[in-house]
Amino acid sequence: MTIARGDVRGAIHQLDTQGRVQEIANRDARLEAIAREYVRQPDRTLVVSPDNQSRMELNQVIHRALQRAGHVHHREHHVRVLIARQEVTGADRQWAEQYRPGDVVRYTKGSRTLGLEAGEYVRVANVDGEQNLVTVRAARIAVCVALRSTRYSATKRRCFGVKAIEILVNRSRPHSMTS
Repeated sequence: MTIARGDVRGAIHQLDTQGRVQEIANRDARLEAIAREYVRQPDRTLVVSPDNQSRMELNQVIHRALQRAGHVHHREHHVRVLIARQEVTGADRQWAEQYRPGDVVRYTKGSRTLGLEAGEYVRVANVDGEQNLVTVRAARIAVCVALRSTRYSATKRRCFGVKAIEILVNRSRPHSMTS
């Protein structure tokens, strides 16, 4: 198989020569067509998206189509998940301005100075860019700890945003808005 060897261009050409590539110029019509095909043959349909934003939009359209077809319950469970802030590089993590109140920071190696264990999560409570201070709150301690970002190794921290998603109750197999 061409795609298995990493030849994406060849795989698309092969699909095109088989008449399996369709071009739909109107964006909304294109998303609906993808959702219709997925609902028609979910086990034989692979949906590929060029970026995270379009993936989320496609998931939303497919989700609604699955609900209309009765494959997914209309009842949804809303939960909050952590989304890695990929735009925050290792060098960026030493500057307070890169953090936002509400962000979640994971200390991969912990911090003896802050009394945090390896793998512990804290929530950003306040950011003071002028002083380069980030105030964080840990779940297990009720006090806020102010840290000078440059005093701690940025490689010990990973930054996440928090996003609300819907967990779906599927009648036949598990499915979520992030799958």
